[in-house]
Amino acid sequence: MEKEYMKMKTKKNIKFYMLFVFFSNLNIMSSFLSLYLSDIGLSLSLVSSVFLLYQATKFLLEVPTGYVADRYGRKFSGILGMILMILSYLLLLTMNNQAITAYIFVFIQALGYTFISGSVESLFVDSIDNELLVHWNAVERIIFYFALALSSVMGGIVIHNLGYSLAICIDIFALFVTTCTILLMKEKKTENISPKKEKGQRYKLPVNQRNILFALYLIDFAKAFSYVGVQDLYALYLQQFGLTSNIIGIIIAFQFVISSLFGLLTPNLQKYMRNETLLYVLPAIQVIITIPAYALNINVWIVPFLYILQSIIFSLYAPVKYQLFQKNLDTSFRARALSFQSIMISMGSILFYGFSSIAGRYLALSHTVTIALVITLLLILVSSGILSKSDF
Repeated sequence: MEKEYMKMKTKKNIKFYMLFVFFSNLNIMSSFLSLYLSDIGLSLSLVSSVFLLYQATKFLLEVPTGYVADRYGRKFSGILGMILMILSYLLLLTMNNQAITAYIFVFIQALGYTFISGSVESLFVDSIDNELLVHWNAVERIIFYFALALSSVMGGIVIHNLGYSLAICIDIFALFVTTCTILLMKEKKTENISPKKEKGQRYKLPVNQRNILFALYLIDFAKAFSYVGVQDLYALYLQQFGLTSNIIGIIIAFQFVISSLFGLLTPNLQKYMRNETLLYVLPAIQVIITIPAYALNINVWIVPFLYILQSIIFSLYAPVKYQLFQKNLDTSFRARALSFQSIMISMGSILFYGFSSIAGRYLALSHTVTIALVITLLLILVSSGILSKSDF
């Protein structure tokens, strides 16, 4: 009877987590924030500095807020983060052309994100078997991309015809619904099951496990150094080709939908290719495909095609990377480990936006991103070398 009750709670957690993924990513301003900041009069250097503050705040606060999740509960941490996110968007409604308001907005938003990061995902991961992680991560990615696609289409239409204020109000409503999904999730009460250690000693992961986690963290860092910029500044980059916000929204939406559908192929690929092969080869191929979109003076309509292609590559290996990462984590420090993953992403992003703020004064946006992508490729090749020597 107790087992059936636990299974029922597990199914509910999966359902509510998928709703959380949908509504938390049904966020119009996430795709159009750089465009909005540019439209209210901020220069590219100032826009980069705003995103830099966002990533720096995440970097500094990920570990403390990860501790809050492990100490006081992941559900509590997630709800607190959502409240801060809603407050940040209420502030966004009052924003004018003052950069200081933008800085306060991203600081509160980043603080809220750090409380959510790892905590809600841990509620989900603790509810399912490790063998099902690839399947559910593929489903999660479809929902993730579909929500982004829908928000991009909505954003393009709403912003073009009715302005940014209504778009922000829609985002606030979505954040409120997201908070409700966390409230409905059940938190599994677990004892500290980490390996026992003598007083004064620290438990160390096995060497192979450490190498795998280090390589995966390095991939996150390397990709953040360029791809966070690619995503955050993508709408602004397309605008430089003369496209309007509604056309940009449709392009981004189409890219997300196509990418999500190809994510379903991952379980089938695993039948013909080893997980190691997917992680050795595909991350580097993704970067190689992205570089021409910025390095070459190509037709505007080829840029979305290359973006779709690199997103498809990512969708094919992301679930495998996700499963491998979660498999090497103990539940007692999962939230902190996920927070450290966010730290690596923030660190890469900070370096990119610091580089972009300086390079933006001398180089075009396309040249800045191209240099970052080349550095990303080199780091990913290093991580592939580490993974090739590890036992999965």
